[in-house]
Amino acid sequence: MASSVEREKSIRTQLERSCPAELIQRFEAIDGKKHVFSDLEKKLFENGDFLGSEFATRVMGNALSHWEIWKVAAQKDENEATVVLEDDALLIEDFMGHLEVVLKEMPADAPLLMLSDHAYAVYEHFIPVKLESQELEARKLKMETMVTANIGKRDASWMNHCALAYIITPRGAREIIDYTNSNGIRQGSDCHIRNFLVSRDMNYATVRCLATSSSEIFKSGIWA
Repeated sequence: MASSVEREKSIRTQLERSCPAELIQRFEAIDGKKHVFSDLEKKLFENGDFLGSEFATRVMGNALSHWEIWKVAAQKDENEATVVLEDDALLIEDFMGHLEVVLKEMPADAPLLMLSDHAYAVYEHFIPVKLESQELEARKLKMETMVTANIGKRDASWMNHCALAYIITPRGAREIIDYTNSNGIRQGSDCHIRNFLVSRDMNYATVRCLATSSSEIFKSGIWA
């Protein structure tokens, strides 16, 4: 959001260590507390399990922020994937190097590839993964199936939803837009993306967590 100056500075500084500036595009997040929701937008959330809570408009704003990015991603050339990063993300050292590896291994049928995780996350409390000292064999055991050396498929019971960082293809963007139009957004964006992937039996994720976040550094824009 426009008010998140420190968050933008943080993610841009991390990216510019190895990513050409012309590849970085900032999308203004939707502040649900200020946004005037159209009738069409309200319809997307009419069955939301968060309605009536004090956080409802913030959840809606966050989900619409992803929705707007999907619409842009859907229009790109078919071989041009989009990497989505929320601005409170903490990136692994040599993020771009790791990203290049998983982009080459990304399954052809994958609409999205999840890159992020937390060691623990409940509402406004989230503890980061120790990015530089991950126990990769233990993380592989959490996968239902290993697809490549660096990518696995999570089973439907995986409960640590984290949409902090992911790759989405143009086809994947169109598919999640269609899914959203048909099903609405009934939970926050993390769970909504997970539900979409599980519905397609394509809950792909990198074994190595490439991005995480800490509520000790940046408070949640939804729950705080």
